[in-house]
Amino acid sequence: MPKLNIWQWLSIVINFCVYLLFGWKFAVVMIVGLVCHELGHLIVAKKMGTKTNGFYIVLLVGAVSDIVPCRTLWKQARMLLAGPIVGNIPAIIAIVLYWATGIQWLACAAFWISAFNALNLLPMSPILDGGRIFDAITYSINKKMGLCLAAIMSLVGLAISLVCGFPITGIVMTALGFLILFGEYEKQRQESRYAHELNCEYDDVSINRPLPMTHKQMWMTALIWLVAMLVLTAVCVYVWHIGLVSLRLLLRHGLTKR
Repeated sequence: MPKLNIWQWLSIVINFCVYLLFGWKFAVVMIVGLVCHELGHLIVAKKMGTKTNGFYIVLLVGAVSDIVPCRTLWKQARMLLAGPIVGNIPAIIAIVLYWATGIQWLACAAFWISAFNALNLLPMSPILDGGRIFDAITYSINKKMGLCLAAIMSLVGLAISLVCGFPITGIVMTALGFLILFGEYEKQRQESRYAHELNCEYDDVSINRPLPMTHKQMWMTALIWLVAMLVLTAVCVYVWHIGLVSLRLLLRHGLTKR
């Protein structure tokens, strides 16, 4: 189990207190879901020999793991996939407990945790795990193409968040995402300049960049990503099917009820 420093524990306590404004059940589910998600990243990164320094929970954004960049995009993809997969274990436990007890808010908890992890796997914004997995695949094919597609998908994510009524979250995540993309753009400019000076191919020049994935690794990453998305979506659909037929019922009889 990764050790957390006092500031990381403080971030958990502060966010728990804020989430209490929406009810203790909602606060418990949010913190448990976020902590398990980040522990998935940290545990797998540690097993692969990558240095980790815990994580912080950030309002409006979710949580951020402090992990030294992986040496290969294949390692990075596995570390990213581990978050939503491990993070959904509480949802499976909640469903089993719902079967055993019939307590409806446990089913609601399973829905929210699965929905959070499923949304996190969408290929949008370099902030989301799905966006970074998407980048790992596209950058392995072509660095410039990966940068362009990342910018487009980040804007798509912003548009969706605005349409769905989450403007602040969408704007914050998109702004952070474009800061990351600007750094990548500057790195690619340097690589292009070095390639011109050395009179070699652009793809042969790398500035502290993780090694790209092989075709087999790209296919494996895409397959695991797809299966994870299908499983998480299936959990959400199942919970909806067993009686939580509308968002209104989900809120009224679910997590926000004290």
